[in-house]
Amino acid sequence: MDKKPKILCVDDDKQILSMYEFLLDSSKYDVVMLGSGEEALEWLKNNLPDLILLDVMMIKMTGIETLEKIRGNERTRLMPVVIVSSMQETNDRVRAMEAGCDDFLPKPFDKTELLVRVRSLLRISYFRSQLNEKEKFETVLYNMGDGVIVCSPDFKIVEINMSAKRLLNITDFAEMDFIGQIFSQFNVSTTKDDLVKNEKSAFTAERKGDSKPLILEFGVDFIKAPDNKLLNIIFVARDVTKKMIEETMSQNFLSLVSHKLRTPLTVVSGMFGLLADGIKAKAGEDQVKMISGISQNISKLNVLFDKLLTFIEFGEKQEGEEAILIDLPEYIGGYFEKAQNNYSNKKINFKKEFQTGIPKVKIIERKLELIFYNLVDNAVKFNDKAAIEITAAVSQEAGFLKVRFSDNGVGIPSEDFEKVFGKFYQVEKFFTGQVEGVGLGLALIKKIVEREGGKISVESKLGEGASFVILLPAAK
Repeated sequence: MDKKPKILCVDDDKQILSMYEFLLDSSKYDVVMLGSGEEALEWLKNNLPDLILLDVMMIKMTGIETLEKIRGNERTRLMPVVIVSSMQETNDRVRAMEAGCDDFLPKPFDKTELLVRVRSLLRISYFRSQLNEKEKFETVLYNMGDGVIVCSPDFKIVEINMSAKRLLNITDFAEMDFIGQIFSQFNVSTTKDDLVKNEKSAFTAERKGDSKPLILEFGVDFIKAPDNKLLNIIFVARDVTKKMIEETMSQNFLSLVSHKLRTPLTVVSGMFGLLADGIKAKAGEDQVKMISGISQNISKLNVLFDKLLTFIEFGEKQEGEEAILIDLPEYIGGYFEKAQNNYSNKKINFKKEFQTGIPKVKIIERKLELIFYNLVDNAVKFNDKAAIEITAAVSQEAGFLKVRFSDNGVGIPSEDFEKVFGKFYQVEKFFTGQVEGVGLGLALIKKIVEREGGKISVESKLGEGASFVILLPAAK
């Protein structure tokens, strides 16, 4: 116990309270003295001592009555209570025991006996508090909506809550190889070797066969001792079947629409180009403006379709591209130089704040390019300042590389923090300028980051810019 144990002394005899104050060393104990059961119960509403020394024969409310109320309160039911009394009758002692006292201390009491009882009961208090916290934890654990599976280092199940048993149809888990069970029943987005060697923090699993669809999203945490020895592996399983089915339907619809429209748009674009070349020489000034306007809008449509197809592409299985080790600060520095040229018509100040000696990330380079292209593009588009400020800070945090990408743009209202990563969302309604785009940039970033086992979040105030925080797993 790091802090001084708190002892509540309750007695209507001021001389007894003075004796407690004298005998209980203030350098070792935090002693609170009250003169009645009513005062004690009122004090206990906002305070929790480690031990109570309670007199029996008090005028208004007796010690036994006070004890019964203490035991009847969920907050104080496990608190050690010593009944201090001169009563010698067996019936009185039985009544005190039935009320829930932990020990007796006769009056007049001996200093040595008092201190021995106090030390003994404080040890009991400590272990009871630990037990109480364990009970609370287990209650929360077993009633969580998400499935929780605690495994030994060799993936044998140690603990499993009710939700996990239901999701995975597990009844008897004694000596069960959890990973073996998962890989035998589900198509998994990782391999066992990759999970162990790279200590992956997330993966998905889809149930095999023709039975009712079940798609689970697993979070993984490797619990280690200070000497880095693996103690336990905790899996948290969430049923994302409905979400994934809806996303697949949405993806299929977008794919169908975009591909069906892409071909006629290409034909229209090509034919219009030929027509425009043929009539420009004979057209008047107004006709030339119309031709130019049509051409510009066809170009915008082509750009929008390219973005839509890119989003769809990253919703499907990636093949043919290898992940490589990338020095993130070096990559961002190079990308900022390229972006400076791409936005040469804008006044942009790119700032870099990089922690030294951090590990690399292993990722397909094109994914990184899409992440930073969309972050920079949004920072420029949604900005009404004459001088645009963009800052990228990179640091290491608990097995991840943390990228904080900040700008001084229009910002995002707090009620839209979740919506901002949804498909087709734009903050344009809060911005006076005309912003081109379809609102897929942040949705694409979120999809890429999460598929890499990372996370993305936003911090912002409307009118004060935004910061996007991205966590990507550090390469082992």
